[in-house]
Amino acid sequence: MQVRNIFTLLSGCLMLLFFFACSEEEIVSDVQLDHEEICFGVSRNINSRKPDSRALPIDEKRVVPCDSQDPTFEVCVETQWRDTAGLLPQSRGTQFHADSTLSQFDVTAFYYEEGASVASTFFTETVTDGVNPSGKTYYWPRKGSMDFIAITPLGIARPMPMVSDYNAYAMAKFSHTIPDNASEQKDIMVAVSKGLTKETGNPVPLTFKHLLSSVRFKVGQMQFIKINSLTLSGVYGGEVTFTYDKNTDAWTNSVPSTKKTYTPGMLDTSGLPEGAEIAGNVNNATLFMIPQTLPQGAKISVSYTELLTGHTDSGEADISGHQWEAGKDYAYTFNIGTTFDVIIPTPPDQDAHYIMLEMPYQLGALSGYVSSIKATARFLNDGSDTSTKSGISLKFKDDLTETQKWGFWTDKQYQETITINSDGESSSTYEEIGNICGESELAIGSKLSGTIVLFIEENNGSTHRNGELVLMATLKNGDDIVIGQGNFKQLCPCWNEAGIGVERIEGSQTTHPYGFAYNRVVEYSNPANNWTWLQALGRVLYSWGANGAITDDEGDFITIERKDTYILFFRVSYIDKIILNYGALNEVKEKASDADGFINTRVLYNFTGGNDLAQIETDLNNNLGWSRNVTENGDMPQDYAAFIALARNRMYELKTITKSSGQSDVITYKSILYKDANNNDIIEWYLPSSIEAQSLVETGMDSNAISPLNGKYWSSTAGSDTGALAHSYTFHYNVFGAISENEPRMNTLKVRAIRKKP
Repeated sequence: MQVRNIFTLLSGCLMLLFFFACSEEEIVSDVQLDHEEICFGVSRNINSRKPDSRALPIDEKRVVPCDSQDPTFEVCVETQWRDTAGLLPQSRGTQFHADSTLSQFDVTAFYYEEGASVASTFFTETVTDGVNPSGKTYYWPRKGSMDFIAITPLGIARPMPMVSDYNAYAMAKFSHTIPDNASEQKDIMVAVSKGLTKETGNPVPLTFKHLLSSVRFKVGQMQFIKINSLTLSGVYGGEVTFTYDKNTDAWTNSVPSTKKTYTPGMLDTSGLPEGAEIAGNVNNATLFMIPQTLPQGAKISVSYTELLTGHTDSGEADISGHQWEAGKDYAYTFNIGTTFDVIIPTPPDQDAHYIMLEMPYQLGALSGYVSSIKATARFLNDGSDTSTKSGISLKFKDDLTETQKWGFWTDKQYQETITINSDGESSSTYEEIGNICGESELAIGSKLSGTIVLFIEENNGSTHRNGELVLMATLKNGDDIVIGQGNFKQLCPCWNEAGIGVERIEGSQTTHPYGFAYNRVVEYSNPANNWTWLQALGRVLYSWGANGAITDDEGDFITIERKDTYILFFRVSYIDKIILNYGALNEVKEKASDADGFINTRVLYNFTGGNDLAQIETDLNNNLGWSRNVTENGDMPQDYAAFIALARNRMYELKTITKSSGQSDVITYKSILYKDANNNDIIEWYLPSSIEAQSLVETGMDSNAISPLNGKYWSSTAGSDTGALAHSYTFHYNVFGAISENEPRMNTLKVRAIRKKP
């Protein structure tokens, strides 16, 4: 047989000589033929002769209420149309699937002489990948018209529809027996084109329709459940006759009286997430059923095991009365409950900077069955970007240090111990305590509720990283089972042409002040006693406590007033007042340029000492016990915009223990940037300058987590005033709007950190 590929896919022309016999029925003869070959184009619809039949979007979807008498076992069915020319993307057909094309079919052609109402058989042939195995060739008649009936898969209709039925009853019929074995069932599709001539029908458009209903099974809400067996019983099956009415252009089918039981192939469900297919095409999970109204007694039966207890149970869902229609896909979902109230961490997509991902878990009453819980995570070796820095790792812990509770990514702790003796002299030691960001594998033990914290290093590359989190349980019998798992993604920065990348996720991020316009003055006064010498002694002792609380020289930010007193004729100097002056942080107008946000951010961080100042106030409040007077209120400076951007960086934690003679130890914590070899702060993520802000871009929309640049943001550029105004910038859904040079610094705006490409 000669083949002409006039379309990209599945458009092989059948060129078959008319005088060969093709069936036992009467064959057309003595017909004047044209020189144009008869060709077939498989099409999505009659107006579009694209030669493929890939799946189209679902155009109807509805949910039928669950049928259940038992609250621990229910089956829900979701119904959706399969498209008229192909299959659903997940229809799991043994014959066709989302990437299939209709390259095989049997076809019968009926010929009407010009003006005649009675047809003759023109040919009955087989097409496989555009080739007719018989090697015969057919040409269009010069007069008259043709009807074509195509059926797939090959050999499903034997015999093919006969012209005698077509003439006598205006019907085309064929029969098929639905196999009891699910692996042998076929997805039957048919196409009809009528009244065509070489002028109206070359290539012959074949729009295929499904004649059967597809039935699938999916995992619902059924954690720690393994389905052992699954059967569909009490439904009509066996031999079915399909009939085409050429007057109504509709296919119908008979419904046999025999009730059948079907057992689909199955995958192990113990590790499958909600929504997963219980089996795929390889396991022949899809059943291809006769369209019908399900009779009384039709049901789905399941045997299952609770993995944590080993208890085996069963459940049934009555599906009698359900309507199965041709060309529709029915997905039955199992919701099988346990006695455990379980919340499993599900990692969402994460941003490009250093991340601490907190995930609560609740394992309910598992203590009777579980000896330990273990969490692991890894980046997948799938070509995603895990190589931009050496030592990329994921670390776990289930508790946080003080600086981590404040939201800072601190991975090491250093401890400074300051000892102050009774004479006021001090000495100090400094040592590295070690890793505080956890381990690559977290043993939770018998702690059946809490929060897992996942530490993720920054992604400074140009592609996203894909990771996987797995929660394992070791049962008391020694078995290990997966009780939760989920994939997550760490986004890369969105880079502009200048190599400046912006973070991607805002979510419910709060707004912050620019800072450096504080009108806050806090005064602490040394308390007095009633007796003269005791009063003096008390002030001296309280003064020692103050020495322990104030360990840094803050210059203009802290004023310490001292006085002399006498204790039993000895003169002693003591601290009488401590004044915290936040207003000294305001004068930054000469410290922040229009051009370089990196320098701005570093200067603002080092210029202020503001974070130390706020921490000292907290320490004095908690540990000193002096009278306190706030002369003017204002925002706390640890919230300022430049420091919020800096908090996206890797830091270490400094724990300071101050030991004073006769006093309780005073413990303080600080988050501190790492230093390079020249003792400069290592800053990777920073607040953009007003010029850098104008060039930021956000192009990625491939994740639901990505936020557009939208609204008003702080730059790191200060205003030229005396300490009240700074620069902000505005975006309207990723389109830059304007720079404002007169934004009051205590207004609260959004913050987007950026970094330079390494």
